[in-house]
Amino acid sequence: MLRKTLPICLAIAGGASGSLWSQDLKSPPINSTGPAIHSLSDSSATTVPIVRPATSPTGNTISATPIVSKPAPQPIIRQEEPVAYADSFLTPMVRPALGENLTVGGWVQTGYHSQSTGLFNNRPDKVNLQQLWVYLQKEAARNPTWDWGFRADLMYGTDAVKTQAFGNPAGTWDFQNGMDYGAYGWAIPQAYGELAKESLSIKFGHFFTLVGYEVVTAPDNFFYSHAYTMFNSEPFTHTGAIASYDVNDTTTLHGGWTLGWDTGFNQLNGGSNYLGGFSRQLNDDLKFTYIATAGNFGWRGNGYSHSMVFDKAVTENLNYVVQSDLLSTDTAGGNNNEVGLNQYLLYTLSERLRAGTRVEWWKSDRTGTSLSTYSVTGGFNITPGDNLIIRPEVRYNWGADLVGADMETPIFGVDAIITF
Repeated sequence: MLRKTLPICLAIAGGASGSLWSQDLKSPPINSTGPAIHSLSDSSATTVPIVRPATSPTGNTISATPIVSKPAPQPIIRQEEPVAYADSFLTPMVRPALGENLTVGGWVQTGYHSQSTGLFNNRPDKVNLQQLWVYLQKEAARNPTWDWGFRADLMYGTDAVKTQAFGNPAGTWDFQNGMDYGAYGWAIPQAYGELAKESLSIKFGHFFTLVGYEVVTAPDNFFYSHAYTMFNSEPFTHTGAIASYDVNDTTTLHGGWTLGWDTGFNQLNGGSNYLGGFSRQLNDDLKFTYIATAGNFGWRGNGYSHSMVFDKAVTENLNYVVQSDLLSTDTAGGNNNEVGLNQYLLYTLSERLRAGTRVEWWKSDRTGTSLSTYSVTGGFNITPGDNLIIRPEVRYNWGADLVGADMETPIFGVDAIITF
């Protein structure tokens, strides 16, 4: 795997003292008649198309637009937390009592950013409603006898188009089926059932991926903006089944099969792939997680990917995370190889204030030439109230512009999240 050493920058994180904090080319399809095009800028300033699905396989054009989860008091997203996440410093609220183990909750995220990142935050100089999110969940208890549960999520906002099942044929589930209104839209990112017994949990349906460190759900990330690797080289959702088994107190195994990347109860181009891996607590302060996908990814072609995350509690208040991703696919346009290396330093200043830094390197040869993009982000998490978090940040990108970002200009962003 290609590797590149990156400088480590100090970060600050605010929350429960002493806890760990864890956390496409995924742009929404731009039309239904052909591939979306982004501009590639390097020293030659050439224009080159890049990847992601925009339509269905009946006209069977696949767009190059890229589009790819976790609140902590209660697992608000994802299968099993594959990485050692911190307890959220948003104080858990009393959820409506709808029945045994049944809860309803959500959040509202509104934000502003001065320039486009080319990723999720691509509507600059506007105050955007990015996520209005509601979920209903019945957790399956890990009892000596089998128990059942389910979860359904519904979201509205500017992030919805990128969170839909764009790995589907157009017009199926929530992808290009009349749920979009300009930059805003609706998405149904999760709808799954669950069976559980003691150390075993099996989820089946439409669910968030296990791959990676950063996630789609806003309250579960330290930073307002997202890493290039998360957006470009990882899936967001799957449809299929995934089992998680706690071997002991330190090791959890994951294994399952899905209908490709970013699918919603449908299949594109014969998508069928393995999803699985493991997480292991190596010692009291260090956790390692490996998650892989292999097979036919659908819109992304045939191939293999993995994400490896080391999460280390350096001191009581300082957390260091390093993530390395590899993606290798064989598509109609030829082989595509991508590699990413991200580092996070997160520091707890007080119960109401954290600070953090993310340093990233992402390299892709999807244009025919291997090109690297870099980014450094620094920011704070401020929690003036039990269920309010404010995340100001400054981001600086440089290198090849593979996703239509604002390069070599500092990007200021700030958002506010209210959970309920």
